[in-house]
Amino acid sequence: MSRKLNQTLLNPDFADLEIRSLNKMQRIYQAYKLPIFRATGFIVTGFLCMLLSVNTFAAGPSAGQLAMFKNLPAAEQQRLARQMGVALPSAKGIQQAPIQVLETVKVRSVGQQSIIENNSGNVSEAREESKEQVDERFSASAEKNNNKEETKTTLKQFGYDLFAGVPTTFAPVSNVPVPTEYIIGPGDTVKVQLYGKNNASYELNVTRDGLIQFPDVGPMPVAGLTFKELKTHIQDTVSRQIIGAKVSITMGNLRSIRIFVLGEAYRPGSYTVGALSTMTNALFASGGITKMGSLRKVQLKRQGKLIGRFDLYDLLLKGDTSKDTRLLPGDVIFIPPIGRTVGVMGEVKRPAIYELSHEYSVLEAIEMAGGFLPTAYPSESRIERIEKKGIRSIVNVDLTKKEGKNRKVRDADVIQVYSVFDTVENSVLLKGHVKRPGAFAWKKDLRVSDLVPSIHSLLPNPDLSYALIKREKQPNRDIEIIKVSLKQAVQFPHQAADILLKPKDVLWVFDLSEQRTEVVETINQQLKYQAAQGFYENTTSIRGNVYIPGEYPLHKGMTLNDLLQAGRLCKPETDRDNALLVHKDAQNGKIAVESIALTGKSLERLILPKDELIVFSMDENRADTLRPIVEQLQSQADKKEALKLVNISGYVKSPGMYPLLKNMTVEKLIALAGGYQEQAFAVAAEITRLKTDKDQYQQFKRLNLDLTTKKGGLATQLISRDQLFIKRIPNWNESERVTIQGEVNFPGTYPIHKGDTVLDLIQRAGGLNEYAEPKAAIFLREDLRKREQQQLARFKQQLKRDMANIKIDKAQQVQNKTDVSALGNDLLDDLAETQATGRLVINLPEMLASQSPKRIELKSNDRLVIPARNNAITVLGEVQFSTSHLYQNKRDVFDYIDVSGGYSAKADKKHIYIIKASGEVASVKNGWFIKRNTGIAPGDTVIVPYDTYATGPMTYWLNMSQVMFQLATTTAALNSVGVF
Repeated sequence: MSRKLNQTLLNPDFADLEIRSLNKMQRIYQAYKLPIFRATGFIVTGFLCMLLSVNTFAAGPSAGQLAMFKNLPAAEQQRLARQMGVALPSAKGIQQAPIQVLETVKVRSVGQQSIIENNSGNVSEAREESKEQVDERFSASAEKNNNKEETKTTLKQFGYDLFAGVPTTFAPVSNVPVPTEYIIGPGDTVKVQLYGKNNASYELNVTRDGLIQFPDVGPMPVAGLTFKELKTHIQDTVSRQIIGAKVSITMGNLRSIRIFVLGEAYRPGSYTVGALSTMTNALFASGGITKMGSLRKVQLKRQGKLIGRFDLYDLLLKGDTSKDTRLLPGDVIFIPPIGRTVGVMGEVKRPAIYELSHEYSVLEAIEMAGGFLPTAYPSESRIERIEKKGIRSIVNVDLTKKEGKNRKVRDADVIQVYSVFDTVENSVLLKGHVKRPGAFAWKKDLRVSDLVPSIHSLLPNPDLSYALIKREKQPNRDIEIIKVSLKQAVQFPHQAADILLKPKDVLWVFDLSEQRTEVVETINQQLKYQAAQGFYENTTSIRGNVYIPGEYPLHKGMTLNDLLQAGRLCKPETDRDNALLVHKDAQNGKIAVESIALTGKSLERLILPKDELIVFSMDENRADTLRPIVEQLQSQADKKEALKLVNISGYVKSPGMYPLLKNMTVEKLIALAGGYQEQAFAVAAEITRLKTDKDQYQQFKRLNLDLTTKKGGLATQLISRDQLFIKRIPNWNESERVTIQGEVNFPGTYPIHKGDTVLDLIQRAGGLNEYAEPKAAIFLREDLRKREQQQLARFKQQLKRDMANIKIDKAQQVQNKTDVSALGNDLLDDLAETQATGRLVINLPEMLASQSPKRIELKSNDRLVIPARNNAITVLGEVQFSTSHLYQNKRDVFDYIDVSGGYSAKADKKHIYIIKASGEVASVKNGWFIKRNTGIAPGDTVIVPYDTYATGPMTYWLNMSQVMFQLATTTAALNSVGVF
């Protein structure tokens, strides 16, 4: 932006105007909102001022100024040079840069750009700030001068966007026909073509003396002639002096003329334009008119006299260019400040701020705005006016009457034209799930069937049982809701179900999905808004086992069946005999609960405001559904009103807390809780009753009920806080199963009963086959697995605590200086991957051989695994090579350790143990003189533990590692038979 300003200031023609002082320069800077003081300090500012002063144009910078400029940083020199429109060769060569080049810089405008020409003929483009950006700067002060507050109106000034972008369409071009009245002057080019006797073509320039040098004819004075007179003069001269020759005359390049555009122009100054240019061409060349300037009184002055005025509104509103006068050299176009203005807003075709010229009435202002829109309501128009004392006032005018149209307007008036009401009178609306929604003309006896004549006028899958009419009640315009059955209205037209419609009724048709939810919520909000203080809004709700639960508007005569239809009826598996209706007191907000059946005449029960219907499914947990109701009943209990809750536990489908209903019996509570479970003992039950006597002591009482009778059993009345317990059938056996796998004749899962044993299971499975190894039988029990898993978790927590508390020192390090914490981390990793199996060690061969009385009774989910014979001996732990070997009768434990490479350096030879195939663990004594338990059988596993020099927790860790070894061998055995 500063470059553009500098280019304008460097224009010699512009310098000849009023820019004679620094104050004038500062005013221009302020108009463009440029800071006077830069971050470089006062020195740079002073240097800029000297460069921009008038004296600089004549003599260039002084030596002191050049020295000051050279002392600036190179980057700052380049920035200032670019800002001033001077191209420096480089940062190093800036000292030799000819600063005096500013003397010969010229600026000429082409369209929206400024072309900079220096004395070497080089041309460069300078980016300019857009016309809209500059107009925005002036618009604030212009509107302020015209008493327009931006916060109260968004109107724009009319006509100024004509100059937005400065289209080149209005610029003069050279290929247009030259009018016959065009005055010939110096600089014009005349094209002459001779034909006939002589054939020749000439381009003759009009000299400064007003002559053209015509070959074979001589100089001819042409300046001051019109183009028509020029043609006649040349034809007469040629016909006289060149016998037999004919001539054709046209104009070539036309001269340029110098004119001035002054006043409130975007870029005031001197301009060189084409000789055919008019006032509009000059205005566009100067960038147009700022919003502080007048569009109505553009003046053309010639030799100090007013030649004419041009009203741009004639061009903009009427397309009239008759007063767009052609310019002559030296003409001055002067743009005075804007005059009186008036704003027109609202329902007019072209709302804006208009400048007044000869318009004085409201009607003339409306006509400038294009007239009224069809939606305008001229009878209720207003004028916002600023009175002489600075007070704003409102003037109501009726623009349908003569006196309103002829009312005088003042400067800064704002005329507001309002629209007609958006609502359509004498109409009804059809909305929702229909093929042709919209407004319909109301007429007398108009009914629902007139809007929905058949089912074919609805979209697929409509809800024929539930539609709503929203109606306004006069005079307060409260709404009421009417329920409609479209099925009955269409089947029985002009009957009671085919409801008469009133003006402004809205008929909503729903589909069977949840599309109604948003509509219903909107209606509910309106009902809540209009609810009187101290009363509840006319809404009701339904929740539970229905398709569309939620809150619904309460319409006149709404029944329980209507509410079910609003929720799109019940889902399958609904308990229709045991629903609950919750009433809420309008005065104190307390609730009361009533049991109700969703069958028969109960469906005709009227619904009250804020009622809530709770519908249960057969298999849901009803106590969870009723939790909000239970909490409300608990909160409202006091000394005057006992707690209206009872409890049922035991073998019912939904045990828990339930509201105490009126005259509630044991039978009703059992039904409300979903009924008995399969194992319930429906013969007897008990009630635990708590009562407070007259001395405020609580008494405890237990009642035994005979559920086979009504009196004293199912018909027993319940009171507050009663606790009903439903027992289980004695010796009830759930469906319990066990699994036998491996080497039996009929493996599989078998049902069991109480008292069944392991031997019974083997016999039912057909006994062991010839490949079975009964010594290695694995018996797994689920409750043992859970306990083992808990023990492993405790081991893990203990190990973590030990690792946190141990202070590592030399006494707790192993021989190879291995850190104890590293051992603990290894154990933790192993423990995290270890899963309990729940193995119970049994001696199956003994049980099979002697039919031992040591009976092992089966439990649900037990598993018996009979693996195949295994002739391998496995050696694990601290040996040179952990592996398995074929069993040999003459070898003992130490022999198998020897064939595994012997002990490793870390082996603990005193704590070797054997994990038998049956799961038993046997310790091997290896002393100097005594060796015990060294015998080994097929399928056994030898474990050589790590030598820990156990002190403190290391012994504990050693035991833990033994447990994990045993679990690992059991898991390996199960994998061998395909259990895992």
